[in-house]
Amino acid sequence: MQQNELFKPSLAAFIFFMLSLIFFGYYKLSDETYTYLQYAKNIATTGEISFNPGERTYDFTSPLWLGMMAAGSSMMKDITNTPQALSLIWSIASIFVWYYILKRYFKKVPFLLLLLPALDPNLLRQANLGLETSLAFFFGSMLILQMLLRDESPEWKNTRIAVTGGLFFLVRPESVLLFAIILWYLYFRKKASKKDMAIMKGIFLAIIIPWHVFAYQYFGRVLPTTLLTSIANMSWEARLWESVLLFVMSYGALLLIGVFVLVNNKTSESAATGTDNPSTRAMLPVSLFLSIPVIYIVFYVLVPYKVNVPAQNYCTVIPFLTAAIIVLLYKLRTTQKWFNLATALVLVQFLVISAYTGYAEKKSYVIAGRVDEEIVSWVKSNTPQESKIVSRNTGKLAFMTDRRFIEAPESSETNPAPGINENQIAEHFYKQRPEYYIGDSLIVGNILGDLGSATEKIIFTYNDYLPRLGNRESASPGKITVFELYWKDHNH
Repeated sequence: MQQNELFKPSLAAFIFFMLSLIFFGYYKLSDETYTYLQYAKNIATTGEISFNPGERTYDFTSPLWLGMMAAGSSMMKDITNTPQALSLIWSIASIFVWYYILKRYFKKVPFLLLLLPALDPNLLRQANLGLETSLAFFFGSMLILQMLLRDESPEWKNTRIAVTGGLFFLVRPESVLLFAIILWYLYFRKKASKKDMAIMKGIFLAIIIPWHVFAYQYFGRVLPTTLLTSIANMSWEARLWESVLLFVMSYGALLLIGVFVLVNNKTSESAATGTDNPSTRAMLPVSLFLSIPVIYIVFYVLVPYKVNVPAQNYCTVIPFLTAAIIVLLYKLRTTQKWFNLATALVLVQFLVISAYTGYAEKKSYVIAGRVDEEIVSWVKSNTPQESKIVSRNTGKLAFMTDRRFIEAPESSETNPAPGINENQIAEHFYKQRPEYYIGDSLIVGNILGDLGSATEKIIFTYNDYLPRLGNRESASPGKITVFELYWKDHNH
């Protein structure tokens, strides 16, 4: 290995790190990250996998990310540093994976191409939020590298892909769709025999089944509530439009370059072989990789999901779009001017999107942080330690206050938990009898039904803040309200 071989990926990683701080350094973890931290804290203190002590709930998406966070937290004095450290580690690891992907195509890896994953706006944004999305980006990138290595290094080729796919599933369960697409491609392109397919499926199942058996025995369910709780208030047409718009804003330049090269160069998959390196016969399925983001957008829109526009989940599939575009840019390598211009165009769009997003979100994020601090302070000062509190966002509040928090329904059209319909919402909360609700009056009516009453206590107001606890147009701008709940006697 040459002494300076890793200089380029190291420089790209440094640029990634600096830009993540410049654009999104004000991020102090997300509410979902605090949910993981709450689980990690309870694992360390009680040995239970629970959000509220003594209540076994499967309210986290990635068991692998939770395991890493629990392990990392045991080694850090302040466990709130663990999520961001893990996100940065796996993001930087992804950049090094991309260096080895590009080596399959170029004797000397073009630095501009290596900046494509390093400047990805979603990866930059997620690096400071501490969620599992950076690990999803890593495993997506690893799947691409393992596909390239099947021909170059056939030893353990099936095991490598299956293990990557299985671990990927434990990060984002919907990645099973991606793994199935890849297996379909390998089989129908005669890159994998029936025996290969059986081996890969067997290894994949051997990795994911033990966790699901444990989850069913421990939680009474095999999939997390984060995947099954439907809060899709928008129509599927509106969600499709919003998803496509958000996707094009971030990756429009990539798509335009792909279309341009396909039309003008008549690119084919067989032409995308790394002939710059005679020892390499790497080939990536450009059309398949271009279609994967489309398939996932349709999947997220049509399947009831936890969020209306899963922007952060693009980290699951963006590596495949990036790989397809790199192969198409490879066709422009004989015209250096066009090659550099096309790559620079994408990088400029990435920088503009990151700068705009960072600037646009900073004010609301900082205000929301102040709001959270006020709520935490009020809860600590005005509620008993054993209180049960209903709130729309529960992760940070539970972690910071050590109270028991129950997630509120988002509206009358949605469910607080799988299997609870609109008519059962009040019954659902009556069984738990929380003492307080933080949010707006419209939601508290759904929680209580005719089984209780509430008194209103206003914590504070901000003129420039629209409550995200409830996040409804009918909520009063700047008003954060706590309702003290009183439950009637009720015979079931």
